[in-house]
Amino acid sequence: LVDIPDQLSSFFYFPDFSKVMTSEFWGAVISIFLVGSLESLVSAVAIDKLDPYKRESDLDRDLMAVGAGNMLSGFIGGLPMISEIVRSSANIENGAKTGWANFSHGLIFLVFVLLFPHFIHNIPLATLAALLVYTGYRLADPKNFKQVLDIGVDQLWLFVITIIGVLATDLLIGVTLGIIA
Repeated sequence: LVDIPDQLSSFFYFPDFSKVMTSEFWGAVISIFLVGSLESLVSAVAIDKLDPYKRESDLDRDLMAVGAGNMLSGFIGGLPMISEIVRSSANIENGAKTGWANFSHGLIFLVFVLLFPHFIHNIPLATLAALLVYTGYRLADPKNFKQVLDIGVDQLWLFVITIIGVLATDLLIGVTLGIIA
C-alpha cells in the first residue's frame, strides 16, 4: 500500500538532480514522457468517441498540460500524471459536461488523501481492481468491434492486434505493435 504521511509537509520530496547527466536519468525521463503522452492521447481520443455531445479534445493543449503538469510535479518530487480514461468515462456516464468534473474529482481525491488516509488503506485492492476490470469491460463494448469492422476488415485486424498487445504486455508496447502492424 502507498504510505500516506500524517503531516502535509512530508508529502513533498524534492528530487536529487545529481544524476541529471546519466543515461539512467534520461532513460526514465524519456520513458515517462512517452508513456504519459501516448496514454493521454489514446485516452483523449477514446473519450471523444464516448462524448454524447461529440466534442473533440484539443490534443496539443492536452499534451502541453500533461507535460507542464508533469514537470511541475517532478520538481516537487511528485508522480507523473496522465489523462485518465476511467475517471473521464465515469464523468461522462454521470452527466459531466465540463472540465470542472475532472477538477472536482481531483479535489475530492486530495481531500480524502489529506483528511482520511487511514480510510483509504482499508479499501481492499481487489475492490479497486474489480472496478477497473468492470470499467474496461464496459469500454470494450462489442459495438466498437462492429464499428471498426464497418470501416474494413484490415482495420479490425489492427484493432485486435493492438488490444491483444496491450493485454499481453502493456499500453505502450501494445499500441506500438498496432502502429507497426
